[in-house]
Amino acid sequence: MSDLAGVCMVRRGNTLVPADQHAEEFVNGIAEGREVIVTMRKARSPQHHRFFWALLSKVVENSDDWQTPEEVLDALKLATGHAERRMNIDGGVYLAPKSISFAAMGEEELQHSHQLPAVPRNPAEAGQAE
Repeated sequence: MSDLAGVCMVRRGNTLVPADQHAEEFVNGIAEGREVIVTMRKARSPQHHRFFWALLSKVVENSDDWQTPEEVLDALKLATGHAERRMNIDGGVYLAPKSISFAAMGEEELQHSHQLPAVPRNPAEAGQAE
C-alpha cells in the first residue's frame, strides 16, 4: 500500500474505528485476530490545501515577478529552506525544492513550515544557493 492509499480512522477511546466506507472495507478485509502494523499520521486538510493554492494564485495575479502558482511555491520552498542540495552532471551544486505533497509531508510538518522567515521579493534571489 502506498502512502496515499492509506485509510482514514477516528480515535474513539482506546481504539481506532473506520472514518468512512473505504476504511471500513479495508478493515473488513483483515482477518479476525490478525496482527497488522499501523503507521499513523494526522490527516492533512483539503480545505487548507485549496486555500493555499488560491493564495498562491492571488500572488501571481498581483505580481509581475511570477507567472504561475508553482513558481511562487518553489520560491517559497527555496526561501524557507525546504530544499535539498543536488549536483549537476558537471559537478555544480544547486538547490531543488522538496515536495509538500500529502504523501511527503504530514499536517504537523506542514504547519511548522508556515512559520516563514522573510521571503525575498525577487524570484532570482529565492533560488540562490548559499
